[in-house]
Amino acid sequence: MKTAAVYGKALYADLYKAFLSKRFAFSILLVIAVLLAASFEGIALDTEVLYVFSLVMYGMPAMLVMIGGASAYADSIFSDIEHRYIRGILSRTGTRQYVFSKMISIFLTGMLNVGLGIFLYALLLRLKLPWVQAESALYQNLLLSGGLRFFLDKGWFTAYFLLWGLQYGTLSGILAVLSAGLSLFTRNRLLVLATPFLSYYFIDLFISALSQNRYSLALIFAPSNNVVGNDLLAFLVVFPISAAVLLCVGLVTEWKVRKEFLNE
Repeated sequence: MKTAAVYGKALYADLYKAFLSKRFAFSILLVIAVLLAASFEGIALDTEVLYVFSLVMYGMPAMLVMIGGASAYADSIFSDIEHRYIRGILSRTGTRQYVFSKMISIFLTGMLNVGLGIFLYALLLRLKLPWVQAESALYQNLLLSGGLRFFLDKGWFTAYFLLWGLQYGTLSGILAVLSAGLSLFTRNRLLVLATPFLSYYFIDLFISALSQNRYSLALIFAPSNNVVGNDLLAFLVVFPISAAVLLCVGLVTEWKVRKEFLNE
């Protein structure tokens, strides 16, 4: 019971620090700014939200928003090391508790700032455009082969874009955690913050090559696709993937922290 309390206290402290910081709000604004800038790159803005959104979230902008996901809290371990806080924190909480709280808080901030940024971007588009136009070919196609079709079919577009952002945000959370793990092996903050963008590119290449172009990060994490043919499973499948990555990175992080700061 005492151990669980230590885990909870460490996690609460990290979440409090992460979500109440100015950087969290800034990272959401950064995601929105990237998507808005992409909206003016030759896209017809007299159509529908679904059309503009789908074009913007395809390709480079969808990769760039990952930097926004990392900018909120992915460098928190780096900051603890840089300011020499880490030994004091470890003595109060314990190594495993420290790593656990960092993995969870970094993942959640990465997921939520990108998820909320995407959602708010869709709402901004809605100020000028209808959600969909009559007989929209894209809308009909998403009803056949996309994810979250229940919400599209019911016309619950606000819920659709919120869940769209959160599902895609899990990828941001994963990449932010990878950035945090890398921060134990480099003292370059810029590289740590750029890791989500870089790792997106190389992981995507690896998955495409391994699956002979059948799968990609966008196919798995973007709800415009339905990789398993079932709406609920297509939404939920990203969470066990996230848990597996958090576990692997967490184990490596714990080993590195013990070796470098506790001489174990």
